[in-house]
Amino acid sequence: TLPWDLLFTFTPYPDEAEHLWRGHLEPNLPGFRPEIADRLRPLLEEVYGTCDEFLGLLMRLRPPNTVIALVSDHGMEGVSKAVKINAALHRTGLLVLDEQGRVDLTKTKAFYPAMNNAYILINTKDRKGGIVRAEERAEVVAQIRRVLGEVHDVGRQIVTGIFDAHTEGEAMGIGGETGGDIYLDLLPGYDFDARPNSKDLIVRREPYGTHGFNPTRMSMRTIMVLNGPGVSEGQRLKAARTIDFAPTLAKLLGIEPPRDATGGVLIEALSR
Repeated sequence: TLPWDLLFTFTPYPDEAEHLWRGHLEPNLPGFRPEIADRLRPLLEEVYGTCDEFLGLLMRLRPPNTVIALVSDHGMEGVSKAVKINAALHRTGLLVLDEQGRVDLTKTKAFYPAMNNAYILINTKDRKGGIVRAEERAEVVAQIRRVLGEVHDVGRQIVTGIFDAHTEGEAMGIGGETGGDIYLDLLPGYDFDARPNSKDLIVRREPYGTHGFNPTRMSMRTIMVLNGPGVSEGQRLKAARTIDFAPTLAKLLGIEPPRDATGGVLIEALSR
């Protein structure tokens, strides 16, 4: 009922339902039960139906000459096991615990933060209280690669990708002031676990859905849709990235892109 220039809205679905149910819908996960998947699948379809109804409402009520831009922030993958990254680092002495079982940063060279962002931090001297000198960094990275490369489950290597932001950051869009040092990717079906206790490196979990893996994985891909004046009709976007969304939308609106935007304009999406 009120006039507006820019409307920004968000729905927590299907994210919450996917996190809760996706693991039970993956037939390749150990312990898959078809009877549970058959009960959940119609419910998930109903969740997506409510999202579609919400989008339809916006489409019907939008003023003339309005651009609608839709994006989802990530994909989803079912998992039923987790690998204890800090426990692996602890076994080789890269991570040291105090008497209370907490990470001792005065002796720890590398650790996986509990925020679960798929990266390891190296405790370098440029960080407050850091202990790893610049000339020691390469050896610490080599140790990380070695210890994580040795983590196996049922004869398979679990850590399938190890990327150094110091050498690969610019090309891959990783690292930076608020990012990590060593980024990891895991075998499908496995998630990260930040607990440092080292009784078992691989633990079973109740199946669930998660994300945070290499964005090039098919399961991590998501949707981006543009509609309205200036949008090229029927054009399928190729190699679109989430970081391209804001610059492309800014171009459509005739405004400057966000100051810190690192993506590019999806020219193929524009009709002029």
